[in-house]
Amino acid sequence: MPLRYVDFDKVQFCCFAATQVLQCAELPQRVQCGCLYLAYSSCTCCETARSGGRELVILGYCIDEYGQLPRSQIADYMLHSAATVRELLDLLERFAGKYLVFYSESDQFYIFTDATATMPLSYGMRDGCFYASTHPY
Repeated sequence: MPLRYVDFDKVQFCCFAATQVLQCAELPQRVQCGCLYLAYSSCTCCETARSGGRELVILGYCIDEYGQLPRSQIADYMLHSAATVRELLDLLERFAGKYLVFYSESDQFYIFTDATATMPLSYGMRDGCFYASTHPY
């Protein structure tokens, strides 16, 4: 079966991350979270929060299961409600959807999936650089 062309910019829930500046023309949207450079499709939602040397990016569709927070406030709420990585991990139980959370503090970064990992993530190291992608292409 021949390989067919995929327009990644039209794919929802599509992102790529690396610890070096990305050369990924297929995903035109860009955001940085600490030392991670993220590229994502125009169809993928992105919410960011930054405070006191900490950064948090939500890519995908994340909603408050209590219905109290609009989507546009969730990243800020997560960042300001959790003082530690452990607290952030516990806090994620409150949110539903199909998303990834990228979190950075100091020189460390973390990537969390939604509770059921409906947005799969492949990752690895190559030539001293960390890479992660929602699609194996």
